[in-house]
Amino acid sequence: METFLITAAFVALLIMVISVLVMIETFTSKRRRQSIIPLARAMGFSEVSPEGFDIKAAYPHFLALSTAHLIHDFIIERQLEHGIQQHIFDIELRSGNGQSEKISLCLIHLPGINLPTFLIKGRDKVRFTMRLIHDVGRAAQSLIFQYHPVTIQSEAFAKQYQLMAPDSSYGFEHLFTPELVQKITDRPNWQMEGMGDWLLFYQRGTVVKARQFNSFTNDCMALADAFNQSRS
Repeated sequence: METFLITAAFVALLIMVISVLVMIETFTSKRRRQSIIPLARAMGFSEVSPEGFDIKAAYPHFLALSTAHLIHDFIIERQLEHGIQQHIFDIELRSGNGQSEKISLCLIHLPGINLPTFLIKGRDKVRFTMRLIHDVGRAAQSLIFQYHPVTIQSEAFAKQYQLMAPDSSYGFEHLFTPELVQKITDRPNWQMEGMGDWLLFYQRGTVVKARQFNSFTNDCMALADAFNQSRS
């Protein structure tokens, strides 16, 4: 009887702790959204309803989106000059053992840029278990979609990044000009993908906070502009 009571008390305590953690998570997410939305509106963003929103149908088949779950905290987008669009939202990557990794993504549409398909893997400081899960999953996707390493003649780039692409024969040295490489290496730990008229940017294990929102938004646009200039 005593053992049963101890077990019941432990289970009740565990349920209470989980409930408190869920409440804290909900409160933090709500507060973050309330802080970011006014900043986003001031920069020309508008909210997109998450109802029926499918990231896999709305965007190209980026590897980062293939196993992602959309978080409905907020989905925002803005229209800029020359048809350029910027979209920002959060995703969650889940492991089989209950761990998860939340990430803020920025996708930018540059009409007419016509980029080759590529993946830039940056080094990161995410905890080992999630990094391993992410990297194993991405390695499997790379094999499925036949991504191959591509060499860029830059020691600084090689120390921080690995470039991969399905078609390694494409003239990447013409796209990755010294000016573009400099812009990329100025932002260590970033992850990037390109495909057609789209670019995707994020930092592993990073959900953008309100105080980081403006700099994250502007850094993504600066990188997109550098890609655009390298194609002109």
